[in-house]
Amino acid sequence: MAALVYMVIPVSNTSMLFLGFPLGILMQGVFAGIGATISESFPNDIRATGYGVSYNAGRVIGSLFPLSVGWLSSGRTSLPVAIAAVAGVGYAMVVVAAILLPETTGMDLGQAGGDEEQEAAPLAQPAGTVA
Repeated sequence: MAALVYMVIPVSNTSMLFLGFPLGILMQGVFAGIGATISESFPNDIRATGYGVSYNAGRVIGSLFPLSVGWLSSGRTSLPVAIAAVAGVGYAMVVVAAILLPETTGMDLGQAGGDEEQEAAPLAQPAGTVA
C-alpha cells in the first residue's frame, strides 16, 4: 500500500529519492518468507523442482511488468500512475496467491512431503491361481 501512495504523492524527485530508499529496503522483506513457504508446498520427492518452477514462473510474470508500465505510460496515462497501477496488480496477485496457499502450520513435513515409508500393497493374483 505504501508503494502505491509513494507513486502518486506530489513530491520532488529529491524527496522521492530519499523516501524511496527506505521503502525499497522494506519491500525486500517480502522475500524473507518465500523460501520456507514455497518449499513447504511440495512433496519431498519434487521439492527442488517445484520450488524452482514456481519461483521462476513468478519471475517470468514479473518480467512483464516493466513492459506494462512502458505501454501504459506511452500516451495512456502518466508514468507515476502507470507504475502505481502495475504495482497494485502485482500486490493483488501476491495477496490472492497467499490466500490460496494451503495451511501447513502444525503439519508434519514428512507427512506433507510424502517422505514416510508406505507399506506395499499386495499384488493381485492372476485369475485361476491359488495364493
